[in-house]
Amino acid sequence: MGNPGAVPCALRKDIMDERTFRIIGVVLLGAIVIVLLLILISVLGGGDDGDAAAPSSTTTTAVTTTTAVTTTTTTVATTTTATTVAPTTTAAPGTTTTAATTTSTTQPPGIVLERDGLGGVDFGASPADAVAFVRGELGSATDDSGWIDAFSIYGTCPLPVVRGVHWGQLVLLFTRAATDFGAAGTEHFFAYYYTNNTPPAFGLGTDEDIFIGSTRGDLDLAHGGSLEVFSDEILGTTWHVDRDFSTDDALGGFLSGPAAADLVESINGGVGCGE
Repeated sequence: MGNPGAVPCALRKDIMDERTFRIIGVVLLGAIVIVLLLILISVLGGGDDGDAAAPSSTTTTAVTTTTAVTTTTTTVATTTTATTVAPTTTAAPGTTTTAATTTSTTQPPGIVLERDGLGGVDFGASPADAVAFVRGELGSATDDSGWIDAFSIYGTCPLPVVRGVHWGQLVLLFTRAATDFGAAGTEHFFAYYYTNNTPPAFGLGTDEDIFIGSTRGDLDLAHGGSLEVFSDEILGTTWHVDRDFSTDDALGGFLSGPAAADLVESINGGVGCGE
């Protein structure tokens, strides 16, 4: 006998299907409502000047910059110039300062201005020997006149011809005439002139330490009574030591004047040439 309260299986299945359908419907309806709400919120949020916008996440990346520094080393060459300044003397107001003249007294050891020649070479020597000797002491000659007429820039020399070889202001004279130093026709050294200290200056002097720039007083001390001084309107003031007109052997020259403070302007030896 059957159970009067039991629900037939077919009917029970229909009831379950109906319940399931309702549940699904409710779920779908809820989902639709949620979607609509989200759409509404999205629309309303887009019209608000961004106040309701979701906060954004900002990632900050630290950037490290490495700068290469180039150091340039500059080496500056320093030039040191040594300057020699001549001392300056300041004179007191109202006084006059006179520059002192220094006379060189340093001379080549082989050359001495003597009455009979130049120390290492005597009057009477050949031109070749005399020139070679002086060249060895002073270097090459600065001028050579060659053989010229005896009436020349050197004055009136022994006839017929004369030759002058120069080392600056030192002049050696050669002749072919007869002198106390050589026979006629023989070329030989017979005189020299040393006139002043213009370049090249060699500081030549006598055995008695008489130089260009020495004073008349120095001549007196060196030669005493053997010194003679003459003043002439044409020649000016001349000086001679032991002058002997009987020979050609002589030492003399010119002075700036006859007074003790006047200066030696030239030293001459030998025969010499007249005006």
